[in-house]
Amino acid sequence: MKKLYVMLILVFTGYAAMAQNEIQQTDEEPVYVVVKHEPKFRGGMDKLYQYLTTNIEYPEEAKAKRIEGKVFVSFVVEKDGSVSNVKSVGNPNPILAAEAERVVKAMPKWKPGKKRGCKKVRVKYTLPINFQLK
Repeated sequence: MKKLYVMLILVFTGYAAMAQNEIQQTDEEPVYVVVKHEPKFRGGMDKLYQYLTTNIEYPEEAKAKRIEGKVFVSFVVEKDGSVSNVKSVGNPNPILAAEAERVVKAMPKWKPGKKRGCKKVRVKYTLPINFQLK
């Protein structure tokens, strides 16, 4: 299960689409898509899921309309661990996308990604957030 999860995260971060080009150049410092040491949510994936579960508030309008779905939220983990450039990718429902983006923007700092084991770098990350009514 862990190998499958890692593979999915690599696909979500654009690894498959950008295998030849590990860097996305911006006006600022480069944003890496693949690095040896990926950024990590402090406390690991269990803490990340706990954070999402605790902080996501299912939008009332989405509940009323019985809207469900998965939102992929792309963002950059900065060298200091903060989250920037948050946006939904694909064609998600705008109501669900707004809530997913709100929660990601409010995330605490991550452990930043590193290149060559020691240099902290900006890393693009994409996180799937599933909205499902019970």
